[in-house]
Amino acid sequence: FVVLSGGEPTIRKDIINIAKFIKRNKMKFGLITNSRMLAYDSFLKNLVQNNLKYAYVSLLGSTKKIHNNMTNSDSFEQTIKGIKNIVRYKSIEHKINVTLVSKNINDLKNIVDLAKRMKVRKLKFSLVDCKGNVLKNQDIVPNLSPAIMKIKEAVDYATKKNIQPYISDLPLCLIGGHSKYIDNLETNEIEVMSEVFENRLYPVDHNDKIKP
Repeated sequence: FVVLSGGEPTIRKDIINIAKFIKRNKMKFGLITNSRMLAYDSFLKNLVQNNLKYAYVSLLGSTKKIHNNMTNSDSFEQTIKGIKNIVRYKSIEHKINVTLVSKNINDLKNIVDLAKRMKVRKLKFSLVDCKGNVLKNQDIVPNLSPAIMKIKEAVDYATKKNIQPYISDLPLCLIGGHSKYIDNLETNEIEVMSEVFENRLYPVDHNDKIKP
């Protein structure tokens, strides 16, 4: 099983050829994606025919205003259409990831309601990772304690809505009994990964669990 991420893997012009290569080698594949290209029915169907079995999709808000403000693009409608298309395929295991930032901290339950309407089965809440472009705009990083409280509330709310919740990137010492919902590379049995600038596979990094 191979999981392709990015950037955005679906904008590669050779993504179908990559899918066919994976299939020829008797493997399945998954995508970590914004799902915008998956809004095109024929494109998604082509991927499914070439063993697409998993989709991990980013959704940043329950409304066009919130989501588009975070993506800096007019992406909400395509993202929603892509998610709806994915859900239609029972053969695709899907998980919708919500990265918590200061701009959507009060929108989590609304996102759960939206996911329920789209018949999403799995919903994950992650805290924004403080690296890369985030360091240039630290205002989007919410205060930790209220952020974790909001995530816990959203997890409990999702459970009531019969959506399987998950969490990641939260300090283990602060999430208490919600640790049973932890979802990361390790819990998904992903053992190795490679960045585009690397020429071989490396064991996944567990450093987020180590105290500095």
